Amino acid sequence: MKRSYILKMLLVLLLIGSMVSITLFVALKPQSIPKTATVATASATGREDARPTEKMIPTNTTIAFPAATASSERVDGQPPACSFPLAQLATNEPQPENYAFSNPTVALTAPTHNLYNIVGWLPDNQQVLMTEDLVHNYVETNDSLIQQSSQLYNPVTGLSKIYAVHSGTGKNILMWQPALKALVYPVMNYHDLDRKAATYKLTRQIWVSHGNPKTAQILADDLPQLLVVMKPDGSEIISITEKQILRWDGALRELAPISFDLAQWDYSKNKVGIRPILYDLAWQPDTALIFLYSASGEAGANGGYDFILNAENGQICELNLGGWAQEAHWSPNGRYLAFIRSTRYSYPTYSAELTVLDTMTGKITTFDVIPQKTSENHPYRDLVLVDSFAWAPDNQHIIAAANIFANPSSKYQGLYLVDTLSGQSLNVIPTNRFNSSTATVQNIAWSSDGSKIVVRCPTTEVDKICLITVRKMAQP
Repeated sequence: MKRSYILKMLLVLLLIGSMVSITLFVALKPQSIPKTATVATASATGREDARPTEKMIPTNTTIAFPAATASSERVDGQPPACSFPLAQLATNEPQPENYAFSNPTVALTAPTHNLYNIVGWLPDNQQVLMTEDLVHNYVETNDSLIQQSSQLYNPVTGLSKIYAVHSGTGKNILMWQPALKALVYPVMNYHDLDRKAATYKLTRQIWVSHGNPKTAQILADDLPQLLVVMKPDGSEIISITEKQILRWDGALRELAPISFDLAQWDYSKNKVGIRPILYDLAWQPDTALIFLYSASGEAGANGGYDFILNAENGQICELNLGGWAQEAHWSPNGRYLAFIRSTRYSYPTYSAELTVLDTMTGKITTFDVIPQKTSENHPYRDLVLVDSFAWAPDNQHIIAAANIFANPSSKYQGLYLVDTLSGQSLNVIPTNRFNSSTATVQNIAWSSDGSKIVVRCPTTEVDKICLITVRKMAQP
């Protein structure tokens, strides 16, 4: 899990007293925009059944994204720079909504030690796709690896349906095929485990379940990496292998593969060890473009790539984001790419930032979510690490779950609504502080009709999922 891994690395670096800076393969020099002193009321937000809450104004930094980079600045093997607009989208300007939020209510409580992972809402806006780590159920061929259930859950009625039970992969890539009402999910199988020699064999697969875990079927086998993504409308699935892009249509019929060698774009000169680059994928709505990104590791080596891949022809270009993306989501209309951006592994740091790229203009805006507060006596006070986030259906607002640190070992999680146009940020639940001691991949999801939000709200004892109802307010 990327957030957990980063935190562990930061704490280790703190203990050994080293402050490691990462030299990125492309450097950006942002121009700071003065802090906004007033907030536009056209996109004001509020909280239902609560006293008025002070609006917090983050520092916004806008960077003019270069459409091209001089060839002299490129290195051997580096893809060409992306130009803008990335794609011709039939999108209108965001129509901002005013939202009022209820207090969170507990919708689901996990058995002791089990952990939830929220994947997202189904198109019906009634059910949530989620997983549950079954800590008392172990994989038959590896009793140190727990199993995971993948299920649909209705947070209003409490009804759920398990589609699959499988080994956990640590990657949030469950996919719902709406036309077939089927779940597409990854599996890692361990074979020939030799405890004395501490060796085993591993196979990666993609499976499909139509509702009965016992009748699930294999879609793809023996994959080198679990690099699979579905187009947002469900019309296509791709999986990147060593030399090809495998493809299936909306009926899961195999399409002609495309030649593609991802390894050739690993041009970093700082590679450490032999571990492969681990990528994630996010498909831009209504296009053939996929955001292909990898978090940097090993103190800045092994990754840190941000590419745009064309799934129709295998062409690739590189984005210059001034850091590396850790978690990325496209806005519903496909114009904006939001991601958690990190720039270094030193700690204490304010390096996990909520960032938005406008793919029409190429401009990047970074939001601190809440203002940074530090003091000489408490250097870690109110440092913020964005853990997960979700777009509102209006393509303008983002709900972000942020970990606020009182010190390196003490933190809590708050929810903040960020207006990506004005820079306004609002603490949605100022009277609630969720425990954030249990790391996961994804914590929050907003239904496409805008009416509901589900969020992990663990206590120190058990994991929970809370439901927040959302009401659209009339424009002032």
